[in-house]
Amino acid sequence: MGAFSRVARVARVASAALVVAIVALAPSPGPAQDASPAGTALGCTAAGYDVLLSNPGADAIAAGREVAWEVRFVRKSGVFVLPEPLEPGGDIFVSGALGSDYLSTPKPCTAVLE
Repeated sequence: MGAFSRVARVARVASAALVVAIVALAPSPGPAQDASPAGTALGCTAAGYDVLLSNPGADAIAAGREVAWEVRFVRKSGVFVLPEPLEPGGDIFVSGALGSDYLSTPKPCTAVLE
């Protein structure tokens, strides 16, 4: 192997190592953020033992956001952490949120982002 081919091979290995180092050091994107401020109202309906939360907005709500909900009819409330993004027009059940209180007909409730 000639001196030129050794130099070319070393240069290729060095440039590949540099690319790997740059990629490894690049900052990773953080968790998805949403533009919905605290206090934003969500749709909320209580039925059976559950609470149904819905996103009436135009933007997705990021996973990890807390939603404070209240069902005044049965004097129950709580905070639910979204396990996944809540897309516009999407909804998610808070299963068993009403404990032993059962609502045979759906009732409105309130829900806001914290």
